[in-house]
Amino acid sequence: MRIPEPKEWHFEGRRSVQSILEELAINPETVIVICGDSLLTPDTIVEGDVEIEIRPAISGGAGGAGGAGGPMTAGARHPGVPGR
Repeated sequence: MRIPEPKEWHFEGRRSVQSILEELAINPETVIVICGDSLLTPDTIVEGDVEIEIRPAISGGAGGAGGAGGPMTAGARHPGVPGR
């Protein structure tokens, strides 16, 4: 099992999750985006000074122990407060 190193980015201003993922060249279908205990959709707007976490979306067959277990980009910081 490979656990990616946490990485951190900083962004300014009000942005959608989609635009953040695009700037990081991350396919939104391959990750889940988390803020606190909430999952964020690509159309969610974040603003201010909030930390979001981007984790790989793991799917698999029967019998496995699951996925990599670690964040792909833990602590991807984005100034913002989740907004809808």
